[in-house]
Amino acid sequence: KTTNAGRDWFYKDIGFSRSFYDINFIDKNTGWIAGELSSYILKTTNGGENWISKHPASGGVMQKSYFMDNMTGWLIGDSILKTTDGGESWQSQFLLSGQDLFGIDFIDQNTGWVVGGFIPGKIFKSTDAGNSWVEKFSKSFVALKDVKFLDNNTGFVFGDEVYKTTDGGDNWMVINEIFLTRIVHIKDGIFYGMSAGKISKTIDSCKSWTLQYLSGSSLFGLDFINENSGWAVGNGVIIHTSTGGITFVNNNSAELPFNFILSQNYPNPFNPKTIIKYQCSMYNEISLKVFDILGKEVMTLVNEKQPAGNYSVEFDGSGLLSGIYFYELEAIGSDGNNFVMTKRMVLLK
Repeated sequence: KTTNAGRDWFYKDIGFSRSFYDINFIDKNTGWIAGELSSYILKTTNGGENWISKHPASGGVMQKSYFMDNMTGWLIGDSILKTTDGGESWQSQFLLSGQDLFGIDFIDQNTGWVVGGFIPGKIFKSTDAGNSWVEKFSKSFVALKDVKFLDNNTGFVFGDEVYKTTDGGDNWMVINEIFLTRIVHIKDGIFYGMSAGKISKTIDSCKSWTLQYLSGSSLFGLDFINENSGWAVGNGVIIHTSTGGITFVNNNSAELPFNFILSQNYPNPFNPKTIIKYQCSMYNEISLKVFDILGKEVMTLVNEKQPAGNYSVEFDGSGLLSGIYFYELEAIGSDGNNFVMTKRMVLLK
């Protein structure tokens, strides 16, 4: 848990040892966690200080929770469950035999969509608060992971490809082939998307995407409270941005064992050379790498142990095409904790 915009994180032992797949807060006090195997959902009403197990009537894994208010919500996994009393009781609404559902979105109390599956991937729509579901799309060997509707007609589905509808889900077209597993809609045409160790952003309603962050760790959860401030979590990693994805800071421990600074390259834009400066406060294993817009590593600038001090490295892009590149600095401390920061630069020939 954090109470200062992600600068510090504190471990909360909630008394349950099973895997958690999703966390969803509708205000600062009330939230839910979806879990595995015993198909429980955990609920807190005091900001995560205490959690109560609420057991829905299902024998499978619950992948995601979605609540419209304190009382009305859904759980999805190998089935769809609904509660109208804050999780005290659950009613089964739908079962997708042999496959899991991963994404859910409602635009009002009655109209919603769920997506999932792989053989084939499917999109379902409900217009009666989830009491019945109609299949609107099916495609073999396409994984569908998340869904977001902007209004009754315009919606997007994400997975192996990005699909768009403008008629309420009756017809779908592929608008981009980027693979995304989690989506956050900010406003208008601005979305953030995540897959594996990558975070991308679109400002034109998913037609084109720009890589914002590349991590060596797998990322599973993503959330933004506005266009600038957001968090992502993964395998032992918590990263936070306050600059709209221009830079991300890894805050994966309550108190970082060391500090460092990665400066913006200068000049920027550059042709063909630029200087990257960084600062270390103690002896660390340092890695400084450059990646292209697709996340492919194009050059390793530093890969060695370095003592505390200020450093300056020249990057020569003579052999590269014009475009956006990312440089990532990773410092690994003696206790195994790591700190990662990524910045963007433009090669303009």
